[in-house]
Amino acid sequence: MDGLEERLAQIEARLARIEGRLGDAAAAREAAGAAADRTDSGPYAGAARAAGAADATGPADSPGRAPGARPTVEIHPSASVSAPAARTRGLGTRAELTATRLMAWGASAAFILAAGYFVKLVYDAGWLTPARQVGLAGASGMALIGAGLGLSRFDRDYSAYLPAVGIVVLYLSIFAGHVFYGLFGLPAAFVGVAGVTLAALWLGRRFDHSAYALLAVTGTYATPLLVEAARTDVIDLVVYYSAWGLLFSFVALQERRRSIYLLALYFALFGFDIAFRLTDRSAWLAAVLYQLVQLLVFAGTAAFFSVRHRRPMTELEAVVHGLALFYFYGIEYSLLHRYAPGAAPWAALASVGVVLGLYEFARRQIGDPDRMRASGTLVSAYASIVTTHVVFFELLPDRWQGWAAMLLPASAGLLMRRGAGMSPAWWPVYATSGLVFAFGFFEVLTTEPEHTTTPMPELLIALHAASLYVAAMLFRRQREGLFVAPVLLYAGHLALLTATVRVLDEPVAISVVWAVIAVAMLLFAVRRDDRMVGQSSLVIFLASALKVLLYDLSDAAPAIRVVVLVVLAASLYAGGWLYQRMGAQDEELHPDRTINEQLNLIKRLFAEGRSAEEIARELTRRGVPQLDRDGVWTGEVVARIGGEFGFRGV
Repeated sequence: MDGLEERLAQIEARLARIEGRLGDAAAAREAAGAAADRTDSGPYAGAARAAGAADATGPADSPGRAPGARPTVEIHPSASVSAPAARTRGLGTRAELTATRLMAWGASAAFILAAGYFVKLVYDAGWLTPARQVGLAGASGMALIGAGLGLSRFDRDYSAYLPAVGIVVLYLSIFAGHVFYGLFGLPAAFVGVAGVTLAALWLGRRFDHSAYALLAVTGTYATPLLVEAARTDVIDLVVYYSAWGLLFSFVALQERRRSIYLLALYFALFGFDIAFRLTDRSAWLAAVLYQLVQLLVFAGTAAFFSVRHRRPMTELEAVVHGLALFYFYGIEYSLLHRYAPGAAPWAALASVGVVLGLYEFARRQIGDPDRMRASGTLVSAYASIVTTHVVFFELLPDRWQGWAAMLLPASAGLLMRRGAGMSPAWWPVYATSGLVFAFGFFEVLTTEPEHTTTPMPELLIALHAASLYVAAMLFRRQREGLFVAPVLLYAGHLALLTATVRVLDEPVAISVVWAVIAVAMLLFAVRRDDRMVGQSSLVIFLASALKVLLYDLSDAAPAIRVVVLVVLAASLYAGGWLYQRMGAQDEELHPDRTINEQLNLIKRLFAEGRSAEEIARELTRRGVPQLDRDGVWTGEVVARIGGEFGFRGV
């Protein structure tokens, strides 16, 4: 008896020592955590945490442990870890975990394929009655779900794969029972799909595993293709795909994963498109309505996802959504254009209205334009491209396309001046406007007036030149448009020279007008200290000289030749004098060419006795881009530049 009491006393003493060690370790961990919190903002945060961890575990040869002995694994009595959760984390290294998941995914895919081909096999071989085939498949799906629930006691994460496969098999069973065998009608099939959907939702919450949703999406949307969609009716496909779209949109919202509804979206578009091409296309109206419903479901899900989780799209997510959106537009418009051409443009514009409305809803709810930049660019691209396609190439008569193409950039320029600027959300609008303008410009340049149906083509090409000049000046005021402005300016010269050829009949008169235009351009450049315009005028001088030498002198009378050569010589001499005057005052103040021109301009304005505020206003009036981060000319900025470079008048 004394021996037993002595043994119990030893055990109590040992437990007391263990509790003491655990208490010391907990205190050390708390101290380390506090130290980590204090040093989080500094460069030694990682070192502080490592030191705290070392103190918590103690040295290798701490008291009570033999040198070199293994540390004792101790479990705190108050640790609130359930047994299943502890067993869930029984996997080892990351490589082992990855291999395990790959094996689970492979097994799931094999189960799905086996179920699909089993239904097809027994159907072709006639082994079982239809009712038994469907019943056996349904029982297999339920068995997989039951097995997964049973195994969840041992490994909750890994066992979640089996119920996901079971859900796929149940969907397949209902689909085959209704479509192939006619065992139950459409209402019963819809009820069955709803029941499996509810079970899938419950299982998703029960296991809290994304594999359920991804496998369910893949299996359910691939079902019609696996069981030969050529035998199905379009209405049946619409019912099943619509139910699945609603299900997976809801699941994506619950699990906070865009990938779920995006995968369902692509399957809904591609899968239905493939299945519809294999079936009777007489039900085109049902297919059109289905695509419209998919737009409402998935676009609404995307907007509601951003609002509910306060997580707007990233740039990559916007690209993925955009590919699906434009694919929808392509298949929807092609269907309507083939079977109901009159309704196609209006349906396209309606889709633009839906997308714009959903974006505006999300933007108002989130309230941060910067966070909505990727979404805004996507919506802007879809709206501008679809509207341009519908309005210019479907609704607008051909004879007015040139005029509309010329006016479209004017609208874009008005947007730019009203504050849109070069925001990325407006880039698609500017790009689309530019492409349409280029299309109209090329057509008006290459089509002779007698062969065109466009009203007043000469006036149109002159207005093209004016639009290009205005656009060049506008783009010069934006840092992002510095490389676009010269292209627009040279295109304006081309349009202006072409307009003179269309209006004037006499070659000599055309040459004289070209020379006058070149001198006027250079004079304008000298007055405004605009090197870009001055350099571009050299192209007009060159065109005038080549026209005189290669064309005007060939068949002209001697007197006409003298007049033409005198005009050419005078224009070239005046141009050379003006150009020399424009570049004579420039100094090498900066290696960058654009900045050097600006510095020389500021220097000349200081030399005229202007104040820094007056120079800032003059630079803004001329549209000189401010290349600093602020992008705005102020008296303070000009004074700082003048002080740094020692300009007069500071």
